[in-house]
Amino acid sequence: MSEASSLLVVPQGLREAAQRGKLIPFIGAGVSRLAGCPGWTEFADGALRYLVEAGKLSYGQFDQLKHLGPRMKLSIALQLQAEHQEIIDFKSVLHPTGRMDHVNGRRLYAALSRIGNVFVTTNYDEWLDSKVVLPELSLKEPSQASVPQVDLKRNVIYRPEELIPAKLSQPNTVVHLHGCVSDPKNMIMTTRDYIRHYRNDREFAKDAQNENRVLTFLEHLLREKTVLFIGYGLEELEILEYVIQKAHRSPHTQSEARHDEWQSM
Repeated sequence: MSEASSLLVVPQGLREAAQRGKLIPFIGAGVSRLAGCPGWTEFADGALRYLVEAGKLSYGQFDQLKHLGPRMKLSIALQLQAEHQEIIDFKSVLHPTGRMDHVNGRRLYAALSRIGNVFVTTNYDEWLDSKVVLPELSLKEPSQASVPQVDLKRNVIYRPEELIPAKLSQPNTVVHLHGCVSDPKNMIMTTRDYIRHYRNDREFAKDAQNENRVLTFLEHLLREKTVLFIGYGLEELEILEYVIQKAHRSPHTQSEARHDEWQSM
């Protein structure tokens, strides 16, 4: 077997997990970037540029902020949004060219739909919110060809109170771990947002009612499912490591060995 062909071999463990319904693709920004969405830095710059075009930030001020990290830029953008009551159109920032006309994006997400029907993502964009259905190839005349099918809506979960383990067994579901663009107020963007979202209430909670559902959800995901990380590069490695580390801090978690196995894949 050649080196090129060996790269296409799907590990047996993944095949078995998919057949048992245990495989959960965990999608990062690298995937959505191939579908026309901005990277983390471009997203933060896009939010600030929106305010520039709205006249709430000058070009000179925008230039002075270039050296800051993405989360700091987003903190400033959100502060200016509140100060000027100028609602940033994050959807236009994330989908500058739209989704329906992005050929490569539709092909990519149609392929992802064939490897799973439950997804977890740290992305805000809408690519996973529906199952992309490509029109069937036809040799007939255009007038006789089959009409392109409409994408099928998925069950979209993004609010912390909705993050319960049972959702991972509900078909046709996508879990936006950091919120989604359809509800910008719930998007986890700043350092303060991350601290609040992943606070470890188990350290001081007197009863289970006060547990952080995000951590409980992640604990179940990493313990009970086979997770396939797709589209995570150096730009998002810090975020991914933080998410996994917080999930493993629970005294109830016993999945470190399985997680190490997943990391080596």
